[in-house]
Amino acid sequence: MENPSCPEMNDRHGTAGLQVVHLDDFSTPDILPSAEQENHARRFSSLFIDRRRCRRGGIGRLLYGEDIWGSPVAVKVMDDSPADTAADEADHVVAREAFMREYQTLRTLSGVRGFPRLYGLGRLDGKDAIIMEWIEGETLQSALRHLFVDDEGRLSPLTAAQLGRDLFALLARMDIIENSVVHRDISTSNIMIDTSVHTLEEQVDMGHFDLKLVDFGSAILPGQRASITQKYGVLRGATPDFAPPEMLTEDIANIDTLRRNPAVDVYAAASVLFLLLDGHAPFNFERQGRGRSYYLQKTERRPRRLTSVHKASGNIVATLGHETQTARLVKEAVARCGRRPPDRELAKILSTVDDQLESLLLACLNPVQALRPTAGDVEKALSRFVDSYGANIRNGFWGCPVTPCVDAEAKYQKQDAETGGSGHWGAVVAAGATLALAVASAIITLARRKNRS
Repeated sequence: MENPSCPEMNDRHGTAGLQVVHLDDFSTPDILPSAEQENHARRFSSLFIDRRRCRRGGIGRLLYGEDIWGSPVAVKVMDDSPADTAADEADHVVAREAFMREYQTLRTLSGVRGFPRLYGLGRLDGKDAIIMEWIEGETLQSALRHLFVDDEGRLSPLTAAQLGRDLFALLARMDIIENSVVHRDISTSNIMIDTSVHTLEEQVDMGHFDLKLVDFGSAILPGQRASITQKYGVLRGATPDFAPPEMLTEDIANIDTLRRNPAVDVYAAASVLFLLLDGHAPFNFERQGRGRSYYLQKTERRPRRLTSVHKASGNIVATLGHETQTARLVKEAVARCGRRPPDRELAKILSTVDDQLESLLLACLNPVQALRPTAGDVEKALSRFVDSYGANIRNGFWGCPVTPCVDAEAKYQKQDAETGGSGHWGAVVAAGATLALAVASAIITLARRKNRS
């Protein structure tokens, strides 16, 4: 997670140990009671910085520091290159607005579980600096190398679902903020696993993860003005592997409204979960692109078929050797059912249990924003999937169908049937438009009947 090669902020301070720095124009968040603001300013206006412990953080650099009490803090300093051209100046304006957008978002979310606590804003070496909680741990992107259970980079479906459940719980908390907060750039690089209390291995074994969502430079808050993407024509908050179609184009109606919708984050988080399960993002741009834009590929084509590690495994015994939780549940099922299925049957049973996740993810990846489930609904579905995983393995041993734990499954299968189950994802868009027209027509009809009566 730490990057020793991250450039120094100012060489005159040297690199040996902690260095004292003073923040100019330090201000405390106005979320603090006025009686506490003076002590808060005294605590954070002078810090001890270790410039060797540096992380990249979106449009800035994150430095490790300690306050006067010796408590760890993070100092996020905005990258500030000289503007030689008009284009450079536009980039600088966009970057600074994104930096301040992050500060405002952190101020809104500070104190909410799963988000960094905000301490204040100032200037370090003449550059804007946000002072916030230091998260001890690593990004999900970095942690994946410790979580893979096969050569394709797949995770155990149970572990992936637990990570997904805890990620969607964060999104659901953002939804409860008045009018909601939308991150708009969720990716494996912007999700951190906090290991300050429990190691990564311990969290895997417990089946619960202490996730933190970071890098809010692309976030949108209630009441904020039109996005900087539209104002300056610079696309931000759009990692193509994870971003929804509405974040990958400027050529659709009501784009600003669409980008303020929490469904943006539902799509991106589902793409992350797809990657954990399949080892690949939902769309293969290189193989299927053929010169088509990201937007067109994500609206005209269906995501690739999700292949979990159990479905892909040629040796289920070896695979279970890397899945402590699932292997334990299989052992318990054998003890309760009194038999151990042959390897091929066991792999099929586990795959059948896992297949429920594909229907849920396809619902989240719907190109029609209004048809995606809410973050809270997805969290509940993943919780049921996790909680019933052992019981569904036993159901498979007994030859019984799995207990459904994804409410969206039947709805999606019905929608899939109505669109012909074709590989042309645009049919779903058409179905969504037809549904919207049908609803509008019904409303008009009811209004007319009411007027007549």
